[in-house]
Amino acid sequence: MKSAKHYAFLMFLLSAVFQGQAVTAATEPAPAGQNSYHDLLQKAVLMTGSPVRYNYSTDSPDINSRIKSVIRRSSYDGSRFLFEAFVKYPELLPALRQVRDDMLALSSQVLASRSTDEQLAYWLNLHNVLVIDHIAHLYPKKFLDDLYQGEQPWAVQRLYRIGDESLSLADIKFNKVLPLAAGRTDVIYGFYEGYISGPSIRSTPFSGKNLKAQLKENAVEFVNTSRGAYPEYGTSFRASGFYQRHQAFFPNFPYDLKTHLQQYVHVDEQDVLAKTEVVATDINDWRIADIYGTVRRSNNRSLDAAFVMDTTKLTHELSAISNPLRLDGKQLHQLKMLRKRQQAKDGKVEIIDLPAEEKPTASKAQP
Repeated sequence: MKSAKHYAFLMFLLSAVFQGQAVTAATEPAPAGQNSYHDLLQKAVLMTGSPVRYNYSTDSPDINSRIKSVIRRSSYDGSRFLFEAFVKYPELLPALRQVRDDMLALSSQVLASRSTDEQLAYWLNLHNVLVIDHIAHLYPKKFLDDLYQGEQPWAVQRLYRIGDESLSLADIKFNKVLPLAAGRTDVIYGFYEGYISGPSIRSTPFSGKNLKAQLKENAVEFVNTSRGAYPEYGTSFRASGFYQRHQAFFPNFPYDLKTHLQQYVHVDEQDVLAKTEVVATDINDWRIADIYGTVRRSNNRSLDAAFVMDTTKLTHELSAISNPLRLDGKQLHQLKMLRKRQQAKDGKVEIIDLPAEEKPTASKAQP
């Protein structure tokens, strides 16, 4: 297994499709496996730009097709992970599994010797690599609700071992992170779950040194996009069901949630939030936060069924390429819109390629 070669491919693929995304190196000692995890995130995560709210049509015609498709407020929100690469290159899966196993191998004695923030960072990173590994092995799976809801979903199954202890994803959240957090609610923004209406995956791992700043950045981005929370009709606020599923971090839920959101929501929306007695936690977009692999083709075949790529032609900006990925109009549109979201900085947002009769209006971004 030449994992370095495979990681190099991921880097090439992301830089070819989304030119200009920064790459940084790990700057502090990390637990076993975390440097590899860092490399994976750098090569496979498309970060979003500044938080912006859009009002998309809910029933917009597909370009180059008479088929209509749902475009939700949240359709292009949040960072994305290149799960598509594991379909074309399944030999990457064992390398990903090794990253997971290396992180599981950290001894409890070593972990206990770390600071609280370093321990929190470890558990958040472990949680997220377990999610990435599990979804990568299921891909192309478009909707992820059954991983977290229902009777004995994957998230509550104790499938992982650290030393002599068997753990589930829920154990990491509520038996490891919750006690360490000691009343902190910002830690929930470190839980990546793979679907759109949850916090974003970052392009670098969490670290003890930068944990507070990293979580705040995730919180501001999540709360100020429509997948996380938004004002409705100027009289009330709605928020993601993610908060409901993590209410254990809020002793007086849902009333604590309003106070929590006031820390992060844009100043222009504070008045609406203040008038809201109880924030409804009913935003749920369970679609996988991939890049374009599960977007349906006009001929009703998923791109994942025939992932054909000619990387030698990916040399121009996305708006000018001659479609070397052999995408149909809907898939190409998805890539273009994600790229525009990536380029959103300081509230300067250009809107392109939306259905001509129903372009969105962007509100101000969080400074």
